[in-house]
Amino acid sequence: YYSTILLFYYSTILLFYYSTINNNTEILNSNSSNTSELSYHDFIDWLVGFTDGDGSFSIVKQGKTTFTFVYSIYLHKDDTPLLINIQKRLCMGKVYEGKHFSSFTITKKEEVRKLISLFKDHPFNTSKNLNFSCWADAFELYTNKIGEINVTPKILSLKNE
Repeated sequence: YYSTILLFYYSTILLFYYSTINNNTEILNSNSSNTSELSYHDFIDWLVGFTDGDGSFSIVKQGKTTFTFVYSIYLHKDDTPLLINIQKRLCMGKVYEGKHFSSFTITKKEEVRKLISLFKDHPFNTSKNLNFSCWADAFELYTNKIGEINVTPKILSLKNE
């Protein structure tokens, strides 16, 4: 009896998940006529949800005191048009296409700053918000380090949270 209920429950969740992905992909596919129907605000709300599931925030240590802040989304190569659409709608970042996967990344300081402002105005709904907060705090510390002796240990601490 319980296995039947669990199977039904699991099937319902999968059906909802895949229909949501298909609808979102269809809406934002660069070949779709629905793309222009999304307002910028609705697009950003969609991006927040998409980032909750498929986005990542990372800090890459480049040297003793140098860091690169990276926002990225990795998808299967078939979804490259979606990443290109995100890039066009945000007017920032780059899309890279590999053999099997594609990625959308933002690494330029001025673009990271804009992205942080955007996501602060549209907060995440999952634990991704904690990742984003640590990432944004580390970025602010790094870019505003005027007068600071050495912010590297604090940034590394935030990176590992």
